[in-house]
Amino acid sequence: MTPQPIPDHPVAFGYKQRWLAVRDRDPQSVADALGLEDTKPSTWREGIERAYDRYRRRAGECAEVFVSPPVLGWTLAVGGVGVIPEVMMPTFVPFLCSLSATLGHVQYFGNHRVSCFAAWAKAEDGRIVRAYGAVDYTTRVNIGAPTPEEIELGFDFLDEKAPPSEVAEHKAKVEADRVRMEALRAEVEALRAAAEARGERVDERIFDDE
Repeated sequence: MTPQPIPDHPVAFGYKQRWLAVRDRDPQSVADALGLEDTKPSTWREGIERAYDRYRRRAGECAEVFVSPPVLGWTLAVGGVGVIPEVMMPTFVPFLCSLSATLGHVQYFGNHRVSCFAAWAKAEDGRIVRAYGAVDYTTRVNIGAPTPEEIELGFDFLDEKAPPSEVAEHKAKVEADRVRMEALRAEVEALRAAAEARGERVDERIFDDE
């Protein structure tokens, strides 16, 4: 929304949002590349309010974008219904490639907690290096090989086009992980309840024990 924001502090984007992260580019360059018009200075809070809260209340009516000042070398463009397409849209790949051809290194992020939507994409110099998006636990976009960062973090994506035996094996693994996490959550709750009954507080350091 602004190429030269008023200095203040970043605020959270919210649970239903899409945004771009552009490396080593000033806000004006990002705003120009997105074709934004009628820009004006804004604080972080006002910018996110206009880019997120108004969209949440009146879905589809708001097309404003908040362009942040650089944060550790990254300029963020948040919001933009009708400006920044969703990763599943046919226009997304051409949009991101064109933007990256102008700005260089561009990353896309999207989330929506109701539909369990999560997406990420990275483009460099006009080509998509990696893009992945899922809705309701179903892969909708899967472009490029997993990056070293994804592998290091242990991401394990389901390829629904794999042989049925591999799909079944993956789903069983995910279900086992879910059961294990539920058991851990129940154990933590029991520890907290027991400590509270004794009038004590749980020593948070125990949660560092894998």
